[in-house]
Amino acid sequence: PESKNPDEVSVTVKAFMNAELPSELIELLERIVLQGSDFASNRNLQNLLILTAIQADTERVMDYINRLDNFDGPEIAQIA
Repeated sequence: PESKNPDEVSVTVKAFMNAELPSELIELLERIVLQGSDFASNRNLQNLLILTAIQADTERVMDYINRLDNFDGPEIAQIA
């Protein structure tokens, strides 16, 4: 979350995805997207947070939808 380098953020997120660590990925994305980092308004990260929660922690999904403002609702609906 402290990184300002988009490549570092991308590599880290991909590593969590490849390791199949959805709970840890959710925690990482929460810190990046919900706690005001430089990437807080990144559409792809917001989408990924919601989609990961749909698969791994459905109780958080509505909270994310209410708190985030730059996700792609129609795209998420198609995938979900």
